Amino acid sequence: MTGRLSDARFWTRLQPVVTTAGVLALIGIPLWLVVVTAGKSQGEALDPDLSLPSHWQLFGNLREVWIDGEVPAAFFGSLLIVVPTVAGVLTFGSMAAWVLARRASRLNAALYALGISGIVLPPAVVTVVLLLRQLGLAGSAVGMIGVLCLRLFLPPDQSRLPRRLDWTGFLALSVSLAATQLVLSRGQRLDWFDSTEIRLETLIAAVAFWVFAVHTLTTHHPFLEPRHLLNRNYAIGLLLVTIYGMLNFTPIVLLPPLLKAHANFPDSLVGEIVASRGVGGCIGFLIGGVVTRLDPRVSMTFGFSMLLAAGLWLMTMDLNVQPYVLAANAALQGLGAGVLWVPLTVATFSNVADSDRAETSAVFHLLRNLGSSFFISACVAEIVRSTGVNYSRMVEGISLYNPSLSLPWVMGAWDVNSLAGLQKLANEISRQSAMIAHLNVFGMFSLACAMTLPLVLLIGNSRPKRSDS
Repeated sequence: MTGRLSDARFWTRLQPVVTTAGVLALIGIPLWLVVVTAGKSQGEALDPDLSLPSHWQLFGNLREVWIDGEVPAAFFGSLLIVVPTVAGVLTFGSMAAWVLARRASRLNAALYALGISGIVLPPAVVTVVLLLRQLGLAGSAVGMIGVLCLRLFLPPDQSRLPRRLDWTGFLALSVSLAATQLVLSRGQRLDWFDSTEIRLETLIAAVAFWVFAVHTLTTHHPFLEPRHLLNRNYAIGLLLVTIYGMLNFTPIVLLPPLLKAHANFPDSLVGEIVASRGVGGCIGFLIGGVVTRLDPRVSMTFGFSMLLAAGLWLMTMDLNVQPYVLAANAALQGLGAGVLWVPLTVATFSNVADSDRAETSAVFHLLRNLGSSFFISACVAEIVRSTGVNYSRMVEGISLYNPSLSLPWVMGAWDVNSLAGLQKLANEISRQSAMIAHLNVFGMFSLACAMTLPLVLLIGNSRPKRSDS
Protein backbone atom coordinates (compact mmCIF):
# COMPACT_ATOMS: atom_id res chain seq x y z
CA MET A 1 0.00 0.00 0.00
CA THR A 2 2.82 2.38 0.85
CA GLY A 3 4.59 1.61 -2.43
CA ARG A 4 1.43 2.32 -4.40
CA LEU A 5 0.98 5.67 -2.64
CA SER A 6 4.60 6.61 -3.28
CA ASP A 7 4.19 5.76 -6.96
CA ALA A 8 1.04 7.88 -7.10
CA ARG A 9 2.87 10.82 -5.49
CA PHE A 10 5.75 10.39 -7.91
CA TRP A 11 3.50 10.49 -10.97
CA THR A 12 1.51 13.39 -9.50
CA ARG A 13 4.69 15.42 -9.20
CA LEU A 14 6.05 14.27 -12.55
CA GLN A 15 2.84 14.95 -14.49
CA PRO A 16 3.22 18.78 -14.66
CA VAL A 17 6.85 18.41 -15.76
CA VAL A 18 5.99 15.92 -18.51
CA THR A 19 3.03 17.99 -19.65
CA THR A 20 5.05 21.21 -19.76
CA ALA A 21 7.95 19.55 -21.59
CA GLY A 22 5.57 18.01 -24.11
CA VAL A 23 3.78 21.27 -24.82
CA LEU A 24 7.09 23.16 -25.14
CA ALA A 25 8.43 20.54 -27.55
CA LEU A 26 5.25 20.44 -29.59
CA ILE A 27 5.01 24.22 -29.91
CA GLY A 28 8.60 25.35 -29.42
CA ILE A 29 10.32 23.30 -32.14
CA PRO A 30 8.09 24.47 -35.04
CA LEU A 31 8.23 28.05 -33.71
CA TRP A 32 12.03 27.94 -33.47
CA LEU A 33 12.21 26.54 -37.01
CA VAL A 34 10.08 29.43 -38.29
CA VAL A 35 12.23 32.05 -36.53
CA VAL A 36 15.64 30.73 -37.61
CA THR A 37 14.44 30.11 -41.19
CA ALA A 38 13.06 33.65 -41.40
CA GLY A 39 16.47 34.98 -40.33
CA LYS A 40 18.47 33.07 -42.98
CA SER A 41 19.46 34.03 -46.48
CA GLN A 42 17.55 32.66 -49.45
CA GLY A 43 20.21 30.01 -50.11
CA GLU A 44 20.23 28.75 -46.51
CA ALA A 45 16.44 28.80 -46.28
CA LEU A 46 16.15 26.32 -49.17
CA ASP A 47 17.38 23.59 -46.78
CA PRO A 48 15.50 24.35 -43.53
CA ASP A 49 16.82 22.94 -40.28
CA LEU A 50 17.14 23.96 -36.62
CA SER A 51 20.66 25.42 -36.97
CA LEU A 52 21.33 29.12 -36.55
CA PRO A 53 21.90 31.24 -39.70
CA SER A 54 25.44 32.17 -40.57
CA HIS A 55 24.34 35.81 -40.74
CA TRP A 56 21.11 37.07 -39.17
CA GLN A 57 18.94 39.09 -41.55
CA LEU A 58 15.57 38.64 -39.88
CA PHE A 59 14.48 42.27 -40.02
CA GLY A 60 15.69 42.66 -43.60
CA ASN A 61 13.65 39.64 -44.67
CA LEU A 62 10.59 40.88 -42.80
CA ARG A 63 10.94 44.32 -44.37
CA GLU A 64 11.20 42.74 -47.83
CA VAL A 65 8.10 40.64 -47.25
CA TRP A 66 6.25 43.67 -45.81
CA ILE A 67 6.99 45.76 -48.91
CA ASP A 68 6.87 43.19 -51.73
CA GLY A 69 3.86 41.38 -50.31
CA GLU A 70 1.91 44.60 -49.75
CA VAL A 71 1.00 43.44 -46.26
CA PRO A 72 -0.70 46.70 -45.12
CA ALA A 73 -3.03 46.75 -48.14
CA ALA A 74 -3.88 43.07 -47.69
CA PHE A 75 -4.48 43.57 -43.95
CA PHE A 76 -6.85 46.50 -44.39
CA GLY A 77 -8.59 44.70 -47.26
CA SER A 78 -9.23 41.74 -44.98
CA LEU A 79 -10.53 44.08 -42.29
CA LEU A 80 -13.02 45.61 -44.70
CA ILE A 81 -14.44 42.15 -45.40
CA VAL A 82 -14.12 40.35 -42.06
CA VAL A 83 -15.12 43.08 -39.56
CA PRO A 84 -18.51 43.99 -41.10
CA THR A 85 -19.30 40.33 -41.70
CA VAL A 86 -18.51 39.25 -38.13
CA ALA A 87 -20.27 42.30 -36.66
CA GLY A 88 -23.39 41.62 -38.71
CA VAL A 89 -23.43 37.92 -37.84
CA LEU A 90 -23.00 38.60 -34.12
CA THR A 91 -25.60 41.38 -34.06
CA PHE A 92 -28.34 39.69 -36.01
CA GLY A 93 -27.51 36.29 -34.50
CA SER A 94 -27.87 37.69 -30.98
CA MET A 95 -31.15 39.38 -31.90
CA ALA A 96 -32.50 36.16 -33.39
CA ALA A 97 -31.32 34.08 -30.41
CA TRP A 98 -33.07 36.49 -28.00
CA VAL A 99 -36.37 35.95 -29.80
CA LEU A 100 -36.02 32.21 -30.41
CA ALA A 101 -35.03 31.47 -26.81
CA ARG A 102 -38.15 33.16 -25.41
CA ARG A 103 -40.84 32.04 -27.83
CA ALA A 104 -41.72 28.34 -27.71
CA SER A 105 -43.21 27.23 -31.01
CA ARG A 106 -42.55 24.61 -33.66
CA LEU A 107 -41.33 27.20 -36.13
CA ASN A 108 -38.84 28.65 -33.65
CA ALA A 109 -37.66 25.16 -32.72
CA ALA A 110 -37.08 24.38 -36.39
CA LEU A 111 -35.20 27.66 -36.88
CA TYR A 112 -33.11 26.96 -33.79
CA ALA A 113 -32.24 23.47 -35.05
CA LEU A 114 -31.30 24.93 -38.42
CA GLY A 115 -29.03 27.48 -36.80
CA ILE A 116 -27.33 25.07 -34.40
CA SER A 117 -26.74 22.63 -37.28
CA GLY A 118 -24.11 25.03 -38.58
CA ILE A 119 -22.04 24.20 -35.51
CA VAL A 120 -22.82 20.50 -35.24
CA LEU A 121 -22.78 19.35 -38.86
CA PRO A 122 -19.40 20.57 -40.28
CA PRO A 123 -17.19 18.13 -38.29
CA ALA A 124 -19.39 15.19 -39.27
CA VAL A 125 -19.73 16.35 -42.88
CA VAL A 126 -15.97 16.80 -43.34
CA THR A 127 -15.33 13.30 -41.99
CA VAL A 128 -17.94 11.74 -44.29
CA VAL A 129 -16.63 13.65 -47.33
CA LEU A 130 -13.05 12.51 -46.70
CA LEU A 131 -14.24 8.93 -46.29
CA LEU A 132 -16.21 9.09 -49.55
CA ARG A 133 -13.16 10.49 -51.37
CA GLN A 134 -10.99 7.67 -50.05
CA LEU A 135 -13.56 5.13 -51.25
CA GLY A 136 -13.89 6.86 -54.64
CA LEU A 137 -17.60 7.56 -54.07
CA ALA A 138 -17.52 11.35 -53.60
CA GLY A 139 -20.06 13.14 -55.82
CA SER A 140 -21.73 9.90 -56.91
CA ALA A 141 -25.26 8.63 -56.48
CA VAL A 142 -23.99 5.51 -54.70
CA GLY A 143 -22.19 7.63 -52.11
CA MET A 144 -25.26 9.82 -51.53
CA ILE A 145 -27.51 6.79 -51.08
CA GLY A 146 -24.99 5.23 -48.69
CA VAL A 147 -24.92 8.36 -46.52
CA LEU A 148 -28.73 8.47 -46.41
CA CYS A 149 -28.83 4.81 -45.38
CA LEU A 150 -26.42 5.29 -42.46
CA ARG A 151 -29.23 6.36 -40.18
CA LEU A 152 -31.11 3.16 -40.88
CA PHE A 153 -28.26 0.70 -40.29
CA LEU A 154 -26.09 2.29 -37.59
CA PRO A 155 -27.11 1.22 -34.06
CA PRO A 156 -27.93 3.90 -31.48
CA ASP A 157 -25.18 5.09 -29.17
CA GLN A 158 -24.84 3.12 -25.96
CA SER A 159 -24.93 5.05 -22.74
CA ARG A 160 -21.53 5.18 -21.04
CA LEU A 161 -20.36 6.39 -17.68
CA PRO A 162 -18.35 9.63 -17.77
CA ARG A 163 -14.62 8.99 -17.86
CA ARG A 164 -11.87 11.38 -16.83
CA LEU A 165 -9.38 12.20 -19.57
CA ASP A 166 -5.85 11.00 -18.88
CA TRP A 167 -3.97 14.16 -19.82
CA THR A 168 -0.51 12.69 -19.27
CA GLY A 169 -1.11 9.75 -21.60
CA PHE A 170 -2.91 11.92 -24.13
CA LEU A 171 -0.17 14.57 -24.34
CA ALA A 172 2.66 12.02 -24.30
CA LEU A 173 1.09 10.06 -27.15
CA SER A 174 0.33 13.26 -29.09
CA VAL A 175 3.91 14.51 -28.79
CA SER A 176 5.28 11.11 -29.80
CA LEU A 177 3.05 10.90 -32.87
CA ALA A 178 3.73 14.50 -33.91
CA ALA A 179 7.50 14.04 -33.62
CA THR A 180 7.34 10.72 -35.49
CA GLN A 181 5.36 12.32 -38.30
CA LEU A 182 7.94 15.13 -38.56
CA VAL A 183 10.75 12.56 -38.78
CA LEU A 184 8.98 10.62 -41.52
CA SER A 185 7.99 13.75 -43.47
CA ARG A 186 11.31 15.62 -43.30
CA GLY A 187 13.83 12.80 -42.90
CA GLN A 188 14.64 12.34 -46.58
CA ARG A 189 14.95 16.06 -47.22
CA LEU A 190 17.33 16.57 -44.26
CA ASP A 191 19.40 13.39 -44.89
CA TRP A 192 17.89 11.56 -41.92
CA PHE A 193 20.14 11.21 -38.87
CA ASP A 194 22.86 13.43 -40.27
CA SER A 195 20.51 16.28 -39.34
CA THR A 196 20.34 17.67 -35.82
CA GLU A 197 16.62 18.29 -36.21
CA ILE A 198 15.88 14.66 -37.08
CA ARG A 199 17.96 13.36 -34.17
CA LEU A 200 16.21 15.73 -31.79
CA GLU A 201 12.73 14.83 -33.06
CA THR A 202 13.56 11.12 -32.83
CA LEU A 203 14.71 11.57 -29.24
CA ILE A 204 11.52 13.47 -28.37
CA ALA A 205 9.36 10.77 -30.01
CA ALA A 206 11.17 7.97 -28.13
CA VAL A 207 11.04 9.72 -24.74
CA ALA A 208 7.38 10.72 -25.17
CA PHE A 209 6.40 7.18 -26.17
CA TRP A 210 8.34 5.75 -23.21
CA VAL A 211 6.44 8.10 -20.88
CA PHE A 212 3.17 7.05 -22.52
CA ALA A 213 3.96 3.32 -22.22
CA VAL A 214 5.11 3.49 -18.58
CA HIS A 215 2.19 5.71 -17.58
CA THR A 216 -0.30 3.44 -19.36
CA LEU A 217 0.98 0.38 -17.49
CA THR A 218 1.02 2.06 -14.06
CA THR A 219 -2.11 4.20 -13.91
CA HIS A 220 -5.61 2.97 -13.07
CA HIS A 221 -7.42 4.79 -15.88
CA PRO A 222 -5.04 5.14 -18.87
CA PHE A 223 -5.82 7.06 -22.03
CA LEU A 224 -5.79 3.80 -24.02
CA GLU A 225 -6.65 0.53 -22.32
CA PRO A 226 -3.86 -2.07 -22.85
CA ARG A 227 -6.29 -4.87 -22.03
CA HIS A 228 -7.63 -4.68 -25.59
CA LEU A 229 -4.35 -6.19 -26.82
CA LEU A 230 -5.23 -9.41 -25.00
CA ASN A 231 -7.93 -9.91 -27.64
CA ARG A 232 -6.21 -12.06 -30.27
CA ASN A 233 -8.34 -10.97 -33.21
CA TYR A 234 -7.96 -7.30 -32.32
CA ALA A 235 -4.18 -7.52 -31.83
CA ILE A 236 -3.67 -9.36 -35.13
CA GLY A 237 -6.10 -6.97 -36.81
CA LEU A 238 -3.94 -4.02 -35.73
CA LEU A 239 -0.90 -5.64 -37.38
CA LEU A 240 -2.89 -6.35 -40.54
CA VAL A 241 -4.37 -2.86 -40.79
CA THR A 242 -0.89 -1.36 -40.34
CA ILE A 243 0.33 -3.40 -43.31
CA TYR A 244 -2.89 -2.53 -45.17
CA GLY A 245 -2.03 1.15 -44.70
CA MET A 246 1.45 0.44 -46.03
CA LEU A 247 -0.02 -1.13 -49.17
CA ASN A 248 -3.05 1.03 -49.83
CA PHE A 249 -1.56 4.39 -50.81
CA THR A 250 2.02 3.55 -51.79
CA PRO A 251 1.38 2.82 -55.51
CA ILE A 252 -0.78 5.96 -55.83
CA VAL A 253 2.07 8.08 -54.44
CA LEU A 254 4.99 6.48 -56.33
CA LEU A 255 3.63 5.63 -59.79
CA PRO A 256 2.43 9.06 -61.05
CA PRO A 257 5.84 10.82 -60.67
CA LEU A 258 7.58 7.86 -62.35
CA LEU A 259 5.17 7.80 -65.29
CA LYS A 260 5.24 11.56 -65.81
CA ALA A 261 8.96 12.19 -65.37
CA HIS A 262 10.49 9.08 -66.96
CA ALA A 263 7.80 7.48 -69.15
CA ASN A 264 6.53 10.81 -70.58
CA PHE A 265 2.89 10.06 -69.77
CA PRO A 266 0.60 13.12 -69.91
CA ASP A 267 -1.28 14.15 -66.78
CA SER A 268 -4.62 13.09 -68.21
CA LEU A 269 -3.37 9.56 -68.90
CA VAL A 270 -1.85 9.27 -65.43
CA GLY A 271 -5.19 10.38 -64.00
CA GLU A 272 -7.03 7.70 -65.95
CA ILE A 273 -4.65 5.03 -64.65
CA VAL A 274 -5.20 6.17 -61.05
CA ALA A 275 -8.96 6.35 -61.67
CA SER A 276 -9.00 2.72 -62.76
CA ARG A 277 -7.83 1.85 -59.26
CA GLY A 278 -10.89 3.63 -57.89
CA VAL A 279 -13.12 1.62 -60.20
CA GLY A 280 -11.55 -1.61 -58.96
CA GLY A 281 -11.94 -0.38 -55.38
CA CYS A 282 -15.68 0.24 -55.84
CA ILE A 283 -16.16 -3.25 -57.22
CA GLY A 284 -14.02 -4.68 -54.43
CA PHE A 285 -16.05 -2.99 -51.70
CA LEU A 286 -19.26 -4.35 -53.21
CA ILE A 287 -17.79 -7.85 -53.32
CA GLY A 288 -16.41 -7.46 -49.78
CA GLY A 289 -19.84 -6.57 -48.46
CA VAL A 290 -21.33 -9.72 -50.00
CA VAL A 291 -18.63 -12.21 -48.97
CA THR A 292 -18.61 -10.97 -45.36
CA ARG A 293 -21.13 -13.70 -44.59
CA LEU A 294 -18.38 -16.22 -45.29
CA ASP A 295 -15.29 -16.82 -43.19
CA PRO A 296 -13.44 -13.45 -43.20
CA ARG A 297 -10.10 -15.25 -43.40
CA VAL A 298 -10.97 -16.50 -46.88
CA SER A 299 -11.85 -13.00 -48.10
CA MET A 300 -8.72 -11.46 -46.56
CA THR A 301 -6.51 -14.15 -48.06
CA PHE A 302 -8.10 -13.52 -51.44
CA GLY A 303 -7.65 -9.74 -51.14
CA PHE A 304 -4.03 -9.82 -49.96
CA SER A 305 -3.26 -12.41 -52.67
CA MET A 306 -4.56 -10.02 -55.32
CA LEU A 307 -2.36 -7.26 -53.92
CA LEU A 308 0.58 -9.67 -53.94
CA ALA A 309 -0.15 -10.55 -57.57
CA ALA A 310 -0.33 -6.85 -58.44
CA GLY A 311 3.03 -6.22 -56.75
CA LEU A 312 4.73 -9.12 -58.54
CA TRP A 313 3.18 -7.90 -61.79
CA LEU A 314 4.66 -4.42 -61.23
CA MET A 315 8.09 -5.99 -60.76
CA THR A 316 7.98 -7.27 -64.37
CA MET A 317 7.29 -3.87 -65.97
CA ASP A 318 9.64 -1.37 -67.58
CA LEU A 319 9.39 2.18 -68.93
CA ASN A 320 7.95 0.94 -72.24
CA VAL A 321 4.84 -0.47 -70.53
CA GLN A 322 1.50 0.21 -72.20
CA PRO A 323 -1.09 2.35 -70.38
CA TYR A 324 -3.78 -0.34 -70.47
CA VAL A 325 -1.42 -2.72 -68.62
CA LEU A 326 -0.93 -0.17 -65.85
CA ALA A 327 -4.68 0.46 -65.73
CA ALA A 328 -5.37 -3.26 -65.36
CA ASN A 329 -2.77 -3.51 -62.60
CA ALA A 330 -4.24 -0.50 -60.79
CA ALA A 331 -7.73 -2.01 -61.06
CA LEU A 332 -6.38 -5.25 -59.55
CA GLN A 333 -4.88 -3.27 -56.65
CA GLY A 334 -8.17 -1.49 -56.00
CA LEU A 335 -10.08 -4.75 -56.23
CA GLY A 336 -7.82 -6.44 -53.68
CA ALA A 337 -7.87 -3.47 -51.29
CA GLY A 338 -11.66 -3.25 -51.51
CA VAL A 339 -12.30 -6.96 -51.05
CA LEU A 340 -10.22 -7.30 -47.90
CA TRP A 341 -11.20 -4.07 -46.08
CA VAL A 342 -14.67 -5.15 -44.96
CA PRO A 343 -13.69 -8.64 -43.68
CA LEU A 344 -10.58 -7.15 -42.06
CA THR A 345 -12.73 -4.72 -40.10
CA VAL A 346 -15.28 -7.39 -39.21
CA ALA A 347 -12.63 -9.86 -38.01
CA THR A 348 -10.74 -7.23 -36.00
CA PHE A 349 -13.79 -6.11 -34.03
CA SER A 350 -15.49 -9.50 -33.83
CA ASN A 351 -14.65 -9.92 -30.12
CA VAL A 352 -14.72 -6.24 -29.13
CA ALA A 353 -17.60 -5.12 -26.92
CA ASP A 354 -19.86 -2.35 -28.22
CA SER A 355 -18.85 -0.06 -25.37
CA ASP A 356 -15.18 -0.26 -26.48
CA ARG A 357 -15.74 0.34 -30.19
CA ALA A 358 -14.90 4.06 -30.12
CA GLU A 359 -11.49 3.63 -28.47
CA THR A 360 -10.48 0.55 -30.44
CA SER A 361 -11.61 2.08 -33.74
CA ALA A 362 -9.47 5.16 -33.10
CA VAL A 363 -6.35 3.04 -32.57
CA PHE A 364 -7.27 0.90 -35.59
CA HIS A 365 -7.37 3.86 -37.99
CA LEU A 366 -4.40 5.56 -36.33
CA LEU A 367 -2.16 2.58 -37.08
CA ARG A 368 -3.45 2.46 -40.66
CA ASN A 369 -2.35 6.06 -41.20
CA LEU A 370 0.97 5.54 -39.44
CA GLY A 371 1.69 2.48 -41.56
CA SER A 372 1.03 4.50 -44.69
CA SER A 373 3.34 7.35 -43.59
CA PHE A 374 6.12 4.99 -42.52
CA PHE A 375 6.09 2.86 -45.66
CA ILE A 376 5.87 5.79 -48.07
CA SER A 377 8.83 7.46 -46.33
CA ALA A 378 10.79 4.19 -46.46
CA CYS A 379 9.97 3.73 -50.16
CA VAL A 380 10.99 7.29 -51.05
CA ALA A 381 14.26 6.84 -49.17
CA GLU A 382 14.90 3.58 -51.02
CA ILE A 383 14.14 5.21 -54.38
CA VAL A 384 16.60 8.04 -53.72
CA ARG A 385 19.29 5.66 -52.45
CA SER A 386 18.87 3.04 -55.13
CA THR A 387 18.68 5.59 -57.96
CA GLY A 388 22.00 7.10 -56.92
CA VAL A 389 23.68 3.72 -56.43
CA ASN A 390 22.52 2.31 -59.77
CA TYR A 391 23.44 5.49 -61.62
CA SER A 392 26.96 5.38 -60.16
CA ARG A 393 27.40 1.72 -61.10
CA MET A 394 26.14 2.11 -64.65
CA VAL A 395 28.16 5.21 -65.50
CA GLU A 396 31.31 3.32 -64.52
CA GLY A 397 31.00 1.40 -67.77
CA ILE A 398 30.77 4.57 -69.90
CA SER A 399 34.43 5.11 -70.61
CA LEU A 400 36.73 5.32 -73.61
CA TYR A 401 38.63 2.42 -72.09
CA ASN A 402 35.64 0.11 -72.37
CA PRO A 403 36.18 -1.91 -75.59
CA SER A 404 32.49 -2.81 -75.83
CA LEU A 405 31.60 0.81 -76.60
CA SER A 406 33.54 0.63 -79.84
CA LEU A 407 31.33 -2.16 -81.19
CA PRO A 408 28.55 -0.86 -83.47
CA TRP A 409 26.09 -3.63 -82.57
CA VAL A 410 26.52 -2.73 -78.89
CA MET A 411 26.21 1.04 -79.15
CA GLY A 412 23.57 1.28 -81.84
CA ALA A 413 22.50 4.93 -82.12
CA TRP A 414 24.26 6.00 -78.91
CA ASP A 415 27.29 8.28 -79.20
CA VAL A 416 29.97 8.76 -76.53
CA ASN A 417 32.22 10.99 -78.62
CA SER A 418 30.16 14.21 -78.28
CA LEU A 419 28.66 16.21 -75.46
CA ALA A 420 25.16 15.87 -76.90
CA GLY A 421 25.53 12.10 -77.14
CA LEU A 422 26.86 11.85 -73.59
CA GLN A 423 23.96 13.98 -72.35
CA LYS A 424 21.41 11.69 -74.01
CA LEU A 425 23.16 8.63 -72.61
CA ALA A 426 23.23 10.18 -69.12
CA ASN A 427 19.49 10.90 -69.32
CA GLU A 428 18.77 7.30 -70.33
CA ILE A 429 20.93 5.95 -67.50
CA SER A 430 19.03 8.22 -65.10
CA ARG A 431 15.70 6.87 -66.39
CA GLN A 432 16.80 3.27 -66.03
CA SER A 433 18.27 3.90 -62.56
CA ALA A 434 14.94 5.34 -61.42
CA MET A 435 13.09 2.35 -62.89
CA ILE A 436 15.36 -0.11 -61.08
CA ALA A 437 14.78 1.78 -57.83
CA HIS A 438 11.02 1.58 -58.30
CA LEU A 439 11.29 -2.15 -59.02
CA ASN A 440 13.06 -2.53 -55.67
CA VAL A 441 10.20 -0.68 -54.01
CA PHE A 442 7.65 -2.90 -55.76
CA GLY A 443 9.57 -5.83 -54.29
CA MET A 444 9.16 -4.30 -50.83
CA PHE A 445 5.45 -3.91 -51.59
CA SER A 446 5.19 -7.60 -52.55
CA LEU A 447 7.12 -8.70 -49.47
CA ALA A 448 4.75 -6.74 -47.22
CA CYS A 449 1.79 -8.44 -48.93
CA ALA A 450 3.33 -11.88 -48.39
CA MET A 451 3.86 -11.15 -44.67
CA THR A 452 0.11 -10.82 -44.16
CA LEU A 453 -0.85 -14.31 -45.31
CA PRO A 454 0.46 -16.18 -42.21
CA LEU A 455 -1.13 -13.55 -39.94
CA VAL A 456 -4.54 -14.05 -41.54
CA LEU A 457 -4.50 -17.72 -40.59
CA LEU A 458 -4.06 -16.80 -36.90
CA ILE A 459 -7.38 -14.96 -36.71
CA GLY A 460 -10.12 -16.85 -34.90
CA ASN A 461 -13.65 -17.19 -36.24
CA SER A 462 -15.70 -15.63 -33.42
CA ARG A 463 -18.97 -13.81 -33.11
CA PRO A 464 -19.13 -10.19 -31.93
CA LYS A 465 -19.86 -9.46 -28.31
CA ARG A 466 -22.73 -7.28 -27.20
CA SER A 467 -22.49 -4.35 -24.84
CA ASP A 468 -21.32 -5.03 -21.30
CA SER A 469 -23.98 -2.77 -19.81
